[in-house]
Amino acid sequence: MRRRANRYVVAMAMEMVAVVAVGCARWAREPRFGPLVAGPRAERFAVDVRVRTLANGAQVALAAIPGEADVTIDVRYRVGAADDPPGRRGLAHLAEHASFLLDRDATHAGLGDALAALALRHGASTTAARTHYAARVPAAALPAALALEARRMAGCGELPAADFDRERDVVLAEHDQRATPFTAALTDVLVAAYGADHPYAQPLDGPELRDATAAEACRFLRERYAPGAAIVVVTGALPPDALALVDRTIGAVPARPVHASRSIPAAAAPGPTVTRAAPVAWPTVLVVLPLPARGSPLARGGGAVRDRLGDALAVIAQAEPWAIGTTVLELGGPQAPALVAALEVTSPDHAADARAAVQAALAAVQAALRADVDAGHPPRSLAPLAAWDDDDRRGAWIADALDDGRAAWLAGGDLLAEDGAGWPAQLDAAAAFATVARAQLVVLTPAAGTASATVARAAPLAQHSQVPWREAVDPARADRPATLPLGATRTAIERYQLASGLTVLLAPDAASPLVDARLVFPVGTAHEAGAPPGVATAAALLLRPDRDGVYAPAVLPRVTFATTRGTALTNLVDEATTTFTARGLAVWADWHVWYLAWLLEQGRYNRADVARMHAVAHAERARAATTAAAASTGDRALRARLFGADHPYAQRGRPIADALEALTGADLERWRRARYRATGATLIVSGGFDPAAMRAEIDALFGPWPASAPPVPPAIPPAAPEPGPAWLAVDAPTAIQAELTIGFAASSDPVADGAARAVLQAMLDDGLRDLRDGMGASYGVDVAYADAGAGSTLMIRGAVAEAQAGPALARALATIAALRDGGDATRAAFVRARQRALDRLAAGRRGAIAAADHLADLARRGLGPDHDAALLTRLAVTTPADVAALAALDLAPARMAVQVRARAAVADAAFAALHVAPTHAR
Repeated sequence: MRRRANRYVVAMAMEMVAVVAVGCARWAREPRFGPLVAGPRAERFAVDVRVRTLANGAQVALAAIPGEADVTIDVRYRVGAADDPPGRRGLAHLAEHASFLLDRDATHAGLGDALAALALRHGASTTAARTHYAARVPAAALPAALALEARRMAGCGELPAADFDRERDVVLAEHDQRATPFTAALTDVLVAAYGADHPYAQPLDGPELRDATAAEACRFLRERYAPGAAIVVVTGALPPDALALVDRTIGAVPARPVHASRSIPAAAAPGPTVTRAAPVAWPTVLVVLPLPARGSPLARGGGAVRDRLGDALAVIAQAEPWAIGTTVLELGGPQAPALVAALEVTSPDHAADARAAVQAALAAVQAALRADVDAGHPPRSLAPLAAWDDDDRRGAWIADALDDGRAAWLAGGDLLAEDGAGWPAQLDAAAAFATVARAQLVVLTPAAGTASATVARAAPLAQHSQVPWREAVDPARADRPATLPLGATRTAIERYQLASGLTVLLAPDAASPLVDARLVFPVGTAHEAGAPPGVATAAALLLRPDRDGVYAPAVLPRVTFATTRGTALTNLVDEATTTFTARGLAVWADWHVWYLAWLLEQGRYNRADVARMHAVAHAERARAATTAAAASTGDRALRARLFGADHPYAQRGRPIADALEALTGADLERWRRARYRATGATLIVSGGFDPAAMRAEIDALFGPWPASAPPVPPAIPPAAPEPGPAWLAVDAPTAIQAELTIGFAASSDPVADGAARAVLQAMLDDGLRDLRDGMGASYGVDVAYADAGAGSTLMIRGAVAEAQAGPALARALATIAALRDGGDATRAAFVRARQRALDRLAAGRRGAIAAADHLADLARRGLGPDHDAALLTRLAVTTPADVAALAALDLAPARMAVQVRARAAVADAAFAALHVAPTHAR
């Protein structure tokens, strides 16, 4: 008895000592855990990837994805800008464009046009060391699409001269579109980090292409696109004979000699601190650290440091009055990546302080990683799993693995199996690389409105007037309903509602390695009337899990277990909604959902975070008061035309530093308690989870939430656009191209008119191809509806060569007028556009993240998960008359505003060609 009593006294004494040790520490409330059980689980995600090398040397990977109805084809060539011949900087990029012209003549559409007729999406890209082609096609089109890629690989005999000249000008337009003061400053950073002659520090193309010939591009394709230099990845709804099909197409291309690509050296040894003027708001110190090549056996350690450095750096900088903000990013490429820690500072004099902060953050990350590894919690990056989860990125990620020499690991069948050396060796390698002793310091100083001398102009050689290829269709199909495409097998969405009014959407997908859980609250920046500006964003951004409280000994192990499952938290605030996201490995799906519930129910606002917000707002207010350059009023003038000069949307972009500096933790807590309510909110869970177990967990965690709705949001005044058309010229002295914007204050209904909108947008996309495929004046034009609480806009944006600003603007306006006027000339365009809209909507996108993105977007717009099926049905029966009626409303000249942002003389000349006098703004 005495021994037991003594033990009890000792235990009580120890507990008293613990209480004294924490002093005034706050005891945390015990979280609800529901049915969750803390304990080990096997982290494994099985995949079926078959890797083969064909007789001609092409490396092939095939991955069947359950539930898919489409196929993605990725073809990568081990050749890039580093292999450009002397004096022909950009030939690899030009050859990429030219490859789509193969077999094009007066009677044949050509490779690119044939692929466009098959593909739901397709594109290509060139980097310093690689050229990559990707296409997504219906499963039935796989043989034809593989045949087209085999044709690209087979070599080049001749290219059509006129089409090649136009495509060369498109590449020059793309170069100019990238040639901004920001990219010039980035080039300066790359030169400092890698050396001036390094491939990563060189542009992908430039003025040297002005006299490049079709014969040069053809020779490059013939010599560099050999089968032995290619990686071919096919994923999705594969037929049983997929390997034989690839062998009959890709494998039938005769082998050719493979030219060795130029090797990519490591980054240069660090030199003295480099200071450059750049279009940055604050002086910015960049600490550039080399990392192991992505294919290195020790690359995972560097990746783990990269994934954690941002948070560690933010914590350290938070206590420093000279630090404004932090960012971590990666530059260069996979063969010689560089980790960049960027700190915005109040003065360039704090470069040494920033360097020391990065070193401290690196040390903290290393210590935390080693502690996790010792405790049996090795780091896990979600990036490769997110790539696998994405239909459009999976093929490129598999190509990366093959490119890096990890074919055996990929074919091993488990994406979560360790790749390379164990974690102690990985962290040792990371420690050797991730040290500021190996870092290059670059200091960017604010220089708004200045252009770098490295920005070279690459204006087109001539104006073109070609007729872009368009698929031949029977115009009579416009009078008949379209046949619904088979489309992807969509994940079944379960929808139910808790007694609290919380709507739950479950989208299980056994083929996904991730789970994505989101809480969407119907509250956003539009609800700030009567509250401090910025409170909606700050309340979401600064809400933290309660890790500072003291938990009872019986609870602490489970909290510790939950917080070591690798849950990634993010948030998003827009005009009408606030969304919190928890994402992680599917094997821990229940714990990720718990983390989301814990954050929203027991999260807190730390005084240090609020103080940091005040310091940044104060510094921003001081900087704004001393900044000589006025903010551009061009966008504000455009919004004023589309919504009305006194409308709140026309006032966006006004500084709110005063309001943020006055915000208190109590303000944030009041907003949270009043706005983050169950009634009207939507919980979305997608990815790899067991539906029955998830329902039980949601009932336990979210069921007790009280039935309470947030306050009714203040009414947003309706748009009151000024009568148009309006013509706006914005002077941009450093512009290389002319940026054209044609905006309409749309009066159609986003839901009721959704089908006609989709067709009209597709018709505009097709018609405005003339600026690129016909004139060679632009790299491309974007068309999109944007919906907001006060109304909708239809925006058309594109950058064009200065010399063609007037003709391009006239061509765009003529295309819009033709669609608005309708008639027989638009019937074929209608048929193509309706079918394209149907195919794209039916294809959808699989995976945890894509499904959650889409369901969250529907929730933001107040739509249910059955919206897509209803829209497909309406699309199939949409008629030319429906689209004509919509065009008459949404493309009305009286609701149009046209803006040209360019050098003053260029903008004036563009409007002079239209015989109109613009209003000028800066």
